[in-house]
Amino acid sequence: FDERIEVKRADVITYRSLLDVLCKNSLLDKAIGLFNKMKDHGVRPDVYIFTMLIDGMCKGGRLKNAKSFSRSFD
Repeated sequence: FDERIEVKRADVITYRSLLDVLCKNSLLDKAIGLFNKMKDHGVRPDVYIFTMLIDGMCKGGRLKNAKSFSRSFD
């Protein structure tokens, strides 16, 4: 039998899941890169994504990054 799989663009929930894994594993540079790619693909980050990234930066000792990143939420 021939089963066809339709591939759709990643949505905010898909990105949120991926970013969660990256942040929980202290892969902040990759998380920030994925965040930027998400925006380039036209997906708007939600409050959960911003919170996740800021939390990851704080836990990773990147307080200055977290502070400047939090300003970009406006």
